[in-house]
Amino acid sequence: IIRNYPVAALGLDESRLRGYEGSMHTEIATAFPVTQLRLRRAEDGDLPFIRESALLWKLDDSSLALDQFLLAVGADGQSLGFGRVLKHSGYQEIATLGVVPEVRASGLGRLLVEALIAGCSSDDIWVVTELTDWFAELGFRVMAKGPPELQKKLRLCAIEKGHRAARLMHLRKYSPFSNGQH
Repeated sequence: IIRNYPVAALGLDESRLRGYEGSMHTEIATAFPVTQLRLRRAEDGDLPFIRESALLWKLDDSSLALDQFLLAVGADGQSLGFGRVLKHSGYQEIATLGVVPEVRASGLGRLLVEALIAGCSSDDIWVVTELTDWFAELGFRVMAKGPPELQKKLRLCAIEKGHRAARLMHLRKYSPFSNGQH
């Protein structure tokens, strides 16, 4: 059980976490024996793990930069998963999301995505993924078209990474300041 992990450990703007507090601070039952989980920004020593894992799992490994990544680390210091947010003009993209096989289906991927969403400064968030059902559970919707950069990325995913079932998905984050549009 992971209980009350500190929001400050996320390295995210706490004011952006409104609307996610319930899912961010609840007890999460996991399939792995962890008494403490920490989400933190990636550090210098993390890039080899991220790069090797991204290559192995056929994730987006282009232009990897530490300041883009959030890392999940177990109590023993072992890296368990990661994800990044890429900034584009007018929207942000969740990319390069990976969880080590030993802890997949434990809720860690969801925790990472919720933290990444909470830290996004844009209300428009996109992802290129084959996991459409999984991302739909988090509020994303499959879109026939999207930003030109992501349509290009979608084609590259199919050709270079072999992800022929990948789709564009979009999430419009709720904001109390959006005049009811979401």
